[in-house]
Amino acid sequence: VGFLIALAVIGITLFTLTLAKLREHAVVKALGSGNRRVGVVVLTQAVWSVSLALAVATGLALLMAWLVAGIAPALLVAIEPGSVIRAGLGGLIVGALGSLVPLRRVFTVDPATAFRRAS
Repeated sequence: VGFLIALAVIGITLFTLTLAKLREHAVVKALGSGNRRVGVVVLTQAVWSVSLALAVATGLALLMAWLVAGIAPALLVAIEPGSVIRAGLGGLIVGALGSLVPLRRVFTVDPATAFRRAS
């Protein structure tokens, strides 16, 4: 259940991040980039975000395992590489999906909106 909640948070965060940068994507389109290029940028941002989050989470888990081993040596905390890889792949898939959903809006944004004042 916790894993599913974490995946949902990843998807919602990347969804919000993509929509928050809608004006910047309009600027890129106004400068001549096509939808394909903008889509690659959005998906690359998702991959970097998920990869960084996975690295930080793995580091914190290893630190917690080390602290627990120091406090309670009888308690074993095992962090298996297969579990980390599965979590990372799940995060990448959900992150990509979380970025794909608002891409429709990014693709249809009028590049002229980048130069209008925010109201």
